[in-house]
Order: sequence, then C-alpha cells, then structure tokens
Amino acid sequence: MRWIPSPDRSLGWEKAEILIKCCPTDYMSGIEWIVLNCIESVFAPEVIEDFRNLIEKCNSDMMKNMLLKRFQNYISNRE
Repeated sequence: MRWIPSPDRSLGWEKAEILIKCCPTDYMSGIEWIVLNCIESVFAPEVIEDFRNLIEKCNSDMMKNMLLKRFQNYISNRE
C-alpha cells in the first residue's frame, strides 16, 4: 500500500486533515491502527497545538479517544 507512510516519512498535513474526518467509528480488524499511525506521522514537537487541534476534528469518538490518550501520554512523559 503506497499511501501508508514508512516510519521515517510523514503522511503530510493536508492528507492527515482529510483522513481525520473519515476515521473508522468501530474496530475493523486492525485497520484503525493503520489510520492512527498515518495521522500520528504528521506529529512533531514544534506543532503540538496544531496536532491537538487536528485530533479535535476527528469524526470518530473511538479514534479521537485513542489519539488523545496517546497524545496525553507523550505530554506526560515529556514533563
């Protein structure tokens, strides 16, 4: 699958903004983790607020909760 970024390459902010609005709303045999990893690929410490705002745009409560939990874990571990 060519659209899935490698660990050293970001999906790109524009694509992440599109993907965040069409996240799975229920568990789908692991596909939700691929989507989550694609969205997280745009994260960088210098865009923390932008990333938090991106998460808030998520259409799926399930995915939003997972992204927020992982984001909060990152913030907690940083302090």
